[in-house]
Amino acid sequence: MESNLCVWRARIKPDDDGRFLVTFPEFPEALTDGATEVEAMANATDALSEALMQRLKRNEVIPAPRHAARGEYQVAPEPIVAMKLALRAAVRDVRSPASELTRRLRIDEKEARRLLDPAFPSKAPRLAAALRAMDTVVTVGWFHAGKNERILANPAAKRRGATMRPKRAIKTSRQSRSLTSAE
Repeated sequence: MESNLCVWRARIKPDDDGRFLVTFPEFPEALTDGATEVEAMANATDALSEALMQRLKRNEVIPAPRHAARGEYQVAPEPIVAMKLALRAAVRDVRSPASELTRRLRIDEKEARRLLDPAFPSKAPRLAAALRAMDTVVTVGWFHAGKNERILANPAAKRRGATMRPKRAIKTSRQSRSLTSAE
């Protein structure tokens, strides 16, 4: 089962005016800023969503998401945009996507075209139904949108400039060994 996470990386840098500029390595056309980092991140979602929708409208290639490197952020588009991307991917190899959706969902072809239209404000339940009809399931997830840091970093070693050392083995008593072997 193939799984796709609809999250792209972003970089935030302060500019000369004290604002925070957001850029996307995979989407050079998507630029935004904010007075604070929080505002810049909120604007980043809108900028990414708009860039994705414009690429969908022009039938351009959408680059695959990549993991954020140290100091980069992860940004997800608006949920409806992610669902439109998923639907477009689900019908990519279908000869007549609107006709296929019409047949599978038993809906009017005009409604099927609207589901596929990036500019039409489709509702999430209808998009989810269309995706299920195309044998695709949408899940909801969340992540911390802060800077991508190394999870296993040792803060004390970072301050000293030392390398990480493995922890010493902890000796177990006879009582704890007997408890674990009884289970």
